[in-house]
Amino acid sequence: MENLAAILEYVSVEAIEEFDASGMQRWIRVSLMARKTGTVPREPVLVGPRDPARGLVRVRYEFAGARPSERFTVAGREVEPVHAKDRALVHFDTVSYTERIVWLPEGRDLAVTLDGAERDHQGSVVHVEAAPEAGGGIGREGEREGHAA
Repeated sequence: MENLAAILEYVSVEAIEEFDASGMQRWIRVSLMARKTGTVPREPVLVGPRDPARGLVRVRYEFAGARPSERFTVAGREVEPVHAKDRALVHFDTVSYTERIVWLPEGRDLAVTLDGAERDHQGSVVHVEAAPEAGGGIGREGEREGHAA
């Protein structure tokens, strides 16, 4: 870890973000950025997959350091997670960053606020109210590239 910290002193955040000569996996890039800056890249919160049998949808985001304060709303109503866990991503025997996974009641107009700032989200279409002839209905399930723990 001391060697990695010493090397990162000479590497810019831009170099970490843009380096792709060896097809660097996303989790390595995020881990290096978290170690260098103490934060993870600000990316959309990921929504999906859905669990229609239980009426739930999974929401995921990443953070470094302390977990941010959370506020979730569905259709304008504040909701609490039905299930939740933090998954530490450990590299070189230390936590690089953490993935937060929550399962929320499914509904339209999902909003996620972290540390007082509303966050964009991407992934599953949570609920679409449109006539079937207009091409409405539940849409695609969105997942991003996975990463190792």
